[in-house]
Amino acid sequence: AMAAMARLRASLRAYAVMEGEDPVAVLSDLELLLRLTEPARSATA
Repeated sequence: AMAAMARLRASLRAYAVMEGEDPVAVLSDLELLLRLTEPARSATA
């Protein structure tokens, strides 16, 4: 779980830079990443 959280945190930072800090776009990208890489896990924001 800690490794998955670390990946999500790093991805969140990267998406924030790429999307210009648009929260909706960042969370949408993060949700897609989580669905593809960790289908059995969930996260909240």
